Amino acid sequence: MVIAGSFERIHRSNLIGMGVLPLEFPNGVSRQTLGLKGDEKIEITGA
Repeated sequence: MVIAGSFERIHRSNLIGMGVLPLEFPNGVSRQTLGLKGDEKIEITGA
């Protein structure tokens, strides 16, 4: 997983084309407000 502060629309399209799901935080939410440091493990079930 990569957390980016922002990405351009063309990069979003490229990510989707490569099978990467670009997720966005809602307004007012960031990695800082969530306390993310980069060493988290995330599991997505049922996908």
